[in-house]
Amino acid sequence: RTLSDESGQWETKLSGGIKVKLPPDPFLRASGKRLVPIGNDWELVLHSTAEWFNSSGFHADADVVFERLLTQSYLFRMTTLVDWRDENDTLEFGQTFKIFNDLSERDAIVYQLGVFGTSFSHPSIDTYYISADYRRRLYKDWLYMNVIPELAFPREESFSGVASITLSFEVYFR
Repeated sequence: RTLSDESGQWETKLSGGIKVKLPPDPFLRASGKRLVPIGNDWELVLHSTAEWFNSSGFHADADVVFERLLTQSYLFRMTTLVDWRDENDTLEFGQTFKIFNDLSERDAIVYQLGVFGTSFSHPSIDTYYISADYRRRLYKDWLYMNVIPELAFPREESFSGVASITLSFEVYFR
C-alpha cells in the first residue's frame, strides 16, 4: 500500500504480512523516499525504512544520496548509509562514491569506491573497497551478465588487499 503526503513530495509505503516459511514469520514495514532538486545540477534522495519481523526483531536504515549527471553517459552518486538491527544491536555505516557509465545500449559499467564500518559506542572501519561492475544485457530485457573485479581491504586481513572477481547472471521473469 502506498501513502502520500498532501504536498506529494514524499513517497511512503506501509505493508505487512506473513513471510511463508516454517514457522510463519509475520512482519510490518514502513518506508519513505523523497527527491529534492538542488539547483540545476544536483539531486538529493532521502530514503528510510523501518521494519519488524517476528523472527529477528526491529530493523531500520537510512540513505542520503547526492547525484549529479556529469554528461549524457556519466552519472556521479555519493551515498551515506546507516543500518541498525535489533537482532545484534549493531549500527553499521558506510560511504560510497560511484560513477555510472553507459557504454552502449547493451553495456554499462559502475566504478565504485567505498568504506564500511560498525559502531554503537566505539566506531571502527571494517573494510575499504574499490571495484568496477561491468554489466551486459545478453538477451532482450531479461538476461544480464555482471563481471565485477574488486580489491577489498578488510580489517580481518589487517587491511591487506584481497582481490576477487565475481561473475553472475540475472534472469528477470515478467
